[in-house]
Amino acid sequence: MKLLLLILLFIILYPIIKGWMTMNRMRRTVRDAFDAARQVDEPVEDGRKKVFGNDDGIYADYEEVAGKPAPETPNYEKTSTSDAEQQVVDADFEEIP
Repeated sequence: MKLLLLILLFIILYPIIKGWMTMNRMRRTVRDAFDAARQVDEPVEDGRKKVFGNDDGIYADYEEVAGKPAPETPNYEKTSTSDAEQQVVDADFEEIP
């Protein structure tokens, strides 16, 4: 009778313990993945020489142009001062023997 009770407990407890261990392993894997992603954002010192300085390429210098701004015109009266672009034409098809 005791042997039957032990076998029954084993049948019930084994899946519960196995599931608990699997959940802990999955939780640890996800935590490690998040920790690795968090460490990617942090700068890594690998001994390479920095090509650009801290203030290179952040802001563009600009100059104010003296003069009055052009008057506002409605959309239908806007004119373009740029040259018209040439039309792109496909090449003629030629069969290669």
